[in-house]
Amino acid sequence: MHKIYGDIYEVYMCNERCIWICRGDLCEAIYNSPNKFLFRTTPNNGLDELNATLEGLSFNRNWELWKFNRKLVTKSLTSQKFLRDALEYIQVVWEEMEGYLKEYETLEDDDNGKILDFSKWISTWSTDMTLFLITNQNAFSLANYNSTISQNSLLLQNAPKSILKSPGAFIENTIAYLESWIFFAFTPKFVRMLPGFKERVKSFYDKGNSLRRDIKEIIQKRRKEIEIMDNNIVKEKDIERMKNQDSDDEYDDSQTGFCSDLLTTILTMNANRSINKDTEYNEDNVHSKYMTDDNITGLLIEVVGGGVETTPSTICYIIYYLAHYSSVRECLLKELDHTFGCNPNYKFEMEDLNKLKYCEAIINEEWRMSLAKLVTTFSQKILNFCLITKL
Repeated sequence: MHKIYGDIYEVYMCNERCIWICRGDLCEAIYNSPNKFLFRTTPNNGLDELNATLEGLSFNRNWELWKFNRKLVTKSLTSQKFLRDALEYIQVVWEEMEGYLKEYETLEDDDNGKILDFSKWISTWSTDMTLFLITNQNAFSLANYNSTISQNSLLLQNAPKSILKSPGAFIENTIAYLESWIFFAFTPKFVRMLPGFKERVKSFYDKGNSLRRDIKEIIQKRRKEIEIMDNNIVKEKDIERMKNQDSDDEYDDSQTGFCSDLLTTILTMNANRSINKDTEYNEDNVHSKYMTDDNITGLLIEVVGGGVETTPSTICYIIYYLAHYSSVRECLLKELDHTFGCNPNYKFEMEDLNKLKYCEAIINEEWRMSLAKLVTTFSQKILNFCLITKL
């Protein structure tokens, strides 16, 4: 049986029966059209309690809403303008981080030098990058973290003002919220009510509510900015139209003046001032009007969570493996030197990234090896009978 069908087995996770198949060809029945495994989870009261099955992408069981959210995020995050802006801003924040590292080298702790918690350091860098690209607002979590670990009172006083009340708490709350998915999904309700578990549940709720408040404040602030900009743009267009009344030149009404970040896209969609006029976001009749702040919050938490937790974890795993496999590290450095040269100030473009084949292979191999891949291979729920293979 094992020689014919490979590793196939079933386990019970709490009261859920899960069948695991480990051969690629047996998975074709799952992903071939028509797809009978649309939902990633079975009905789950724990995820329902977190509202995770009614919003966002990961566990949303509302098929039309999930399809709409997925389309919105995909079109926003894969546009050429967004990718080029991301590439440019990544280099800006990376240079900022290198500057802090040089300052950090001068600090003295003991004979062995000062120890740096790289996982926290890279999380703050990734948080800055993610929040700016998603909301077009600066968090300055890296600057705040650097001023904290340097124990320099002057740096603490002159730290840039962040859109977050506490960048460190924001990162902690985001990671805790993602962890709460696993806890609530696989811990029965009666267990969550037991002494010892109740305190953990309360902690998850407190951090989740704090995270939502921070995201909502960002949304409300950006909404007000858009309203002010919209009023100013309308006035400018009216003045321009009046100037062109007696002119044969056609007036260009396509320019909106808004940024192309995900939050602005969401807040301006289905409106005349939409920055994505080529996309009909309301074609599925789910969102013929504006999205509510609660729906936007649920979607942004998942997108931001990918940058705050998943991206730093991936980078840490890659560095860990490169430190243990010197031959792989040497091959990677040769490819980087060949592509970018020996100039440390080289500004790379999108075309340069397409040349990094070995680097891409390392990233893919890390995802295969690390436990982080479990997030992307979560269970699929069958809708009706499906024959995978015959015994």
